[in-house]
Amino acid sequence: MKRTIVLFIIALIAALIVPVFLTGCGSDPGNGYEPPEFVYQPEVIPFPLPEGVAWIDNLTIQGDSVYFTAMAEWNEGDTFSSYEIYTMDLDGTNARALPNYDITAEYPADVENGSVQIYSISIDRSGNIWVAERGEFFNMQDGDDDDHWERWNARTIVKEFTRVRKLDNTGVEVLSVDISHIFNQSDWFYISDFTVDNEDNIYVGIDSTIHVLDYSGRTMFT
Repeated sequence: MKRTIVLFIIALIAALIVPVFLTGCGSDPGNGYEPPEFVYQPEVIPFPLPEGVAWIDNLTIQGDSVYFTAMAEWNEGDTFSSYEIYTMDLDGTNARALPNYDITAEYPADVENGSVQIYSISIDRSGNIWVAERGEFFNMQDGDDDDHWERWNARTIVKEFTRVRKLDNTGVEVLSVDISHIFNQSDWFYISDFTVDNEDNIYVGIDSTIHVLDYSGRTMFT
């Protein structure tokens, strides 16, 4: 299994590096490379943002469907940010939110501020949706906007988590894995990339390191 995972990582890195070398092949007139007599023209498919959506992120394609995350518009007085996961057809039509993905259920009572941020999503061959999430809910001391950062640094965290969840194609949770241990108690971190393989091993990219976790979240190697 470890050999399979290593090959998977090598293939992932190669897929990122090879196009760079191929792109550079045409830059040297002495290398014998003759460019083709045609160009690739991208197809632009416009689609309207769903109602109430401020922007989209984490766009990925699996089969005949496009998946993306969407953040709701921020209204005056809001203290919680809200994300949804959408799917739509390849032609840009039939955009719809997963009906059973509801992160507002995570919000604890008597908390003033918070969010659940979606770092990345990945779709497996069975159509399950894997999502990397970071949640933090906190209260801040009263004060003016002028001392916002002081109040931010003194905030009281009520609930937080960093996890990977496996959802079915409607958004119902199948599996939840805590991955907070791979961040070494860092005050700041960011998941740059994330995917799963056919054996449900989890690959999490943080800075320049790839962490390989098994189905339970145990670190196999980095």
